[in-house]
Amino acid sequence: SVDATGYGHMFWFHVLSDTSNPDVAREEERLIDLWRQRDITPDRIHYRRRTDNTGFKAGNIAEFCDSYGDAYDFFIPLDADSLMSGPAILRLIRCLQAHPEIGLLQGLVVGRPSDSFFTRVFQFGMRHGMRSYTAGSAWWQGDCGPFWGHNAAIRMQAFRDYCQLPVLPGKAPLGGHILSHDQVEAVLMRRAGYECRVVAEEDESFEENPPSLQDFIKRDLRWCQGNMQYLKLLDMPGIKPVSRLQLALAILMYVGAPGWMALIIFGAAQVFMPGGTEPFPATLGLTLFATVMTMTFMPKIMGVLDTLLSPAKRRTYGGAAALLWGTFVELIFSALMAPLIGFAVSRFMIGLAFGKRVAWEAQIRVGGGLAWSDAVRGLWPQTLAGVAILSVFWWKMQSVLPWAAPIFVAFLCAIPFAVVTALPSLGRASQRVGMCRIPHSGSTAVSGRRQPPVDDQTGKLTQMSQSKVTAIGTPPRKRDVRLDFFRGIAMLIIFMAHVPLNRWQNFIPANFGPSDATEMFVFCSGFASALAFGSLYKTHGFLMGTSRIGLRCFQVYWAHLAMFITIATVVIIGTNVM
Repeated sequence: SVDATGYGHMFWFHVLSDTSNPDVAREEERLIDLWRQRDITPDRIHYRRRTDNTGFKAGNIAEFCDSYGDAYDFFIPLDADSLMSGPAILRLIRCLQAHPEIGLLQGLVVGRPSDSFFTRVFQFGMRHGMRSYTAGSAWWQGDCGPFWGHNAAIRMQAFRDYCQLPVLPGKAPLGGHILSHDQVEAVLMRRAGYECRVVAEEDESFEENPPSLQDFIKRDLRWCQGNMQYLKLLDMPGIKPVSRLQLALAILMYVGAPGWMALIIFGAAQVFMPGGTEPFPATLGLTLFATVMTMTFMPKIMGVLDTLLSPAKRRTYGGAAALLWGTFVELIFSALMAPLIGFAVSRFMIGLAFGKRVAWEAQIRVGGGLAWSDAVRGLWPQTLAGVAILSVFWWKMQSVLPWAAPIFVAFLCAIPFAVVTALPSLGRASQRVGMCRIPHSGSTAVSGRRQPPVDDQTGKLTQMSQSKVTAIGTPPRKRDVRLDFFRGIAMLIIFMAHVPLNRWQNFIPANFGPSDATEMFVFCSGFASALAFGSLYKTHGFLMGTSRIGLRCFQVYWAHLAMFITIATVVIIGTNVM
């Protein structure tokens, strides 16, 4: 794909292996030799395997930078399960060349299409949810953006000189070499004066995701252990306030799980306590529940709305009906999975305090199903917790069962949920019917099926990139000066009507009829709506055009309602304080 851009001669490829398995090492060497034999410039392909994997992945990259730091201006790290197209690589490199103040730049990394049903549903929710979430995060993070560890363009000299990770004091698991290295490297890069930026757009940058719940939990616990090491970095001198906040948020991302589980335990314990004289504040509880659910699902809601409003995006998801059906399936999927992940993280963090750790090994990305015995061995604590919660409420307070159902049902279904969602047959069936379809699902270039590493896998991806560049270069629609004309007249009338002792006030429309500049603005609004939505009626018919306008009215209504509630809350609080 890089060669197809015409700039392949400017790139070199280094495969950095950390494996300690001799069989894996021999297979790696065989594939690299095959790649060299079939490449027209084999001298640019390098393979190096460390015998001592000190520092894990971060140590591997640091050793590479020390060895080749003077040879390259930039480098792009790719994980074994990640992929970027040639045009996407060029765009990042060109941005770094044009902006020397940027030290690290990355686009939105999305899931590589998979045959696993578990992965398909997870990626479906992440695909549209991450767009809105990352756009909002990039806005407030600014030049102190995060680093996801791969698929990013990095300025070589700055990274080599300023992003070497410290070894934390104390013993593992919280001491020693930093495991979750990426965010710390971004913090150090920003401390050195270079910006870390995220382009919140899908840019043909992919990664593979775990094929089953068990593998997902293993990955999450790895990240949990790594993020908890940030506790020893919060007082790092010289870092930006937003960078320090990034480290704190990475910690809170996992601290929230034990808090959630503790809330469930304390809530269940309430049934054994004597009832008080004060009524339960049901309104406060429902308000808190609604607020938390809104904050949790709002990125996905906005992502779905963004997709529904774009005909081109809707088609990549299989149409509006397929998108909404997939959204419903993903909602049920997330509701069942979230308590299971939270329980696993909470249990692990308790062990972390007593020195428990996870092995930092290669991750499984190819789905082949999950055995019932493996599911029972890994998820029996969740099942036991579900039995305990159901028993307590059934015995003491059955009226609470409907409210507690999302938790204990998820716990009770943990084992069958893990096995069923990992079934290869279910994954193939979901593909046939188009359930939870995402963009690029039909592209062999980015499919979850592994291809020989030296084959030309990227033809479709390159064509897609060229099409995207062509679309970007299309001249924009010319400005309609008629709208500017009427808007200018309305503003002039308002100006004349509000200037005191002005004889031109006698000639404004309000003096000659029942209308004034307000009606002219209503006319301008209708004119602008016709420009914005009129083409939909031609291309997609009356129903879609009217639905688009109705959705816009719905958005504006809720925006005004939210503004009113916000202002009213500020006034009430200010009045009470004063």
